[in-house]
Amino acid sequence: MLYLHGGAFLTCGLNTHRSLVARLSGAADAEVLNVGYRMLPSYGPSAAIADALDGLRWLVRRGYRDHEIVLAGDSAGGYLALATALELLRRGRTPTAGVAAISPLTDLDAAHRLAQPHSRCSMFTARAMTAFSRYLTAQRRGRFNRRIVSPVDAQLENMPPVSIHVSTDEFLLSDAELMYQRMVDAGAQCDLHLWDGQIHDFPLAADILPEGRRALRYLGDFVKRVTPASVEDAVARDYARAASL
Repeated sequence: MLYLHGGAFLTCGLNTHRSLVARLSGAADAEVLNVGYRMLPSYGPSAAIADALDGLRWLVRRGYRDHEIVLAGDSAGGYLALATALELLRRGRTPTAGVAAISPLTDLDAAHRLAQPHSRCSMFTARAMTAFSRYLTAQRRGRFNRRIVSPVDAQLENMPPVSIHVSTDEFLLSDAELMYQRMVDAGAQCDLHLWDGQIHDFPLAADILPEGRRALRYLGDFVKRVTPASVEDAVARDYARAASL
């Protein structure tokens, strides 16, 4: 699994998400590469996507095959996981086995989100969300990036299976619901898990929230379901690892 942490493309990192990633690794019975990608203000999301692609190349050199790798992330990291999967398709590459997303940002236009009844959020005010959206849009034209896209506006027909977990009370609920609907409309496989009464990105607090632990177990089951690793795959991977030492 390749994991991309949340933090509004601006903050958090490997240490803040170490516990979540460790729990997800255990639930999925899978090794995880936790990527410390480049962030704002020095680098925009496209640099983070490039870092994710570098991480995938590293996994391939270590002997993993595309159908054994799941992209995963929370919040802004959920956006990056989806965007990385789309970038693989744009380049004509074989897609990964799936995408596991926690409270993902999927729509860079804040207008739709702010029109929803759950847009009121103590963590992020309407003014903050609008300013953040404008900042990301500016990055599309600025010196940091080529154009970035909203996953909900992309061609989704060939996307790998996606599993989304989100709270019914958080400001990114509409992002998750819209992504699910666009995936279904495109004929792609997607499941959406709604959790009542939780905070944004609640699995990040799995150390104290039983719901967070349950969500990670469900995501672990998803990873197992989409990555039916065979004995032959494991042997080939071990040989590749030995050769890289």
